[in-house]
Amino acid sequence: MRVAAFLCLILISSPAPAFSSDIKSIEPGESILTLKGELNKNLYNYYQSKISKNTKKVVVTSLGGDVKYGIYIGKDIFDRKLDVIVRDYCLSSCANYIFLAGKNKIIENNSIIGFHGTSFSVPGGEEIKKIILDSKGEFIKTKNILQIKNQKKFQYESYTDNISDLEFFEKLAVKKNILFDFSGTLNIEEEKYENKPPYDDVVIWPSSELLKKCYHIKNIDDRFRPKNEFGLIKDWQVRHPNARLFIGGDNMFDGCKKRQSQAQVTRSCRTTKTNGVDGNGMTTTVETTVCR
Repeated sequence: MRVAAFLCLILISSPAPAFSSDIKSIEPGESILTLKGELNKNLYNYYQSKISKNTKKVVVTSLGGDVKYGIYIGKDIFDRKLDVIVRDYCLSSCANYIFLAGKNKIIENNSIIGFHGTSFSVPGGEEIKKIILDSKGEFIKTKNILQIKNQKKFQYESYTDNISDLEFFEKLAVKKNILFDFSGTLNIEEEKYENKPPYDDVVIWPSSELLKKCYHIKNIDDRFRPKNEFGLIKDWQVRHPNARLFIGGDNMFDGCKKRQSQAQVTRSCRTTKTNGVDGNGMTTTVETTVCR
């Protein structure tokens, strides 16, 4: 028996010497803005009230949230040319719109990022997908967006979010397949587990090399990203024993080779138990699954 874990958006290598994970190293007069929590109207209002011309870096900890507010914050970060530092975790809308918007994108030690789709990962938008994927060139063009806006038949529920995604990723000048490549499915062999697979959600953390090669995304400092794909999830799960999060790496991702959004990816998986200490200093055992 197999269970399919769908990668959908929650709508609510070598060190890079030019960057530093030490965010205390700032120039006189510079400031750091810390964002923590769900990407929603409240966090957006907080961001607006705290951002200033002296802000040079944004430190973020978020599981994601509403596409709209993630894009609002991300666009402003991009326009201000701010660095983004991920502390602990930045998933879903946080990864798409906050992390990618940073001038320099820095992932602190023992921290993770995770993608699992865009607004195109939910039902609807098939005609828009076809227009974008069939358009010439690797990048989203303004003419593609205008073409879609001018076709009134595209008025399904996620239309507005689709347009916002297109405009955001065109602004960042990244390759268009990023809209679709994290929305495939992952088959896990359920019979290996006594109750159910030890995760509730699945995210993908491609390396900086792969993000640059596949999508033209540059200036990522992921020097602390474990070279062993198993390490992507093990250490983080030990510190977050209740997170139930599956983190896939480059081994789970074929974005440069094919349109993963149209494919079902199957990997063999193994489970390992690791002893560790959680955030409260209590001994804990974490069951970790890695797929090849």
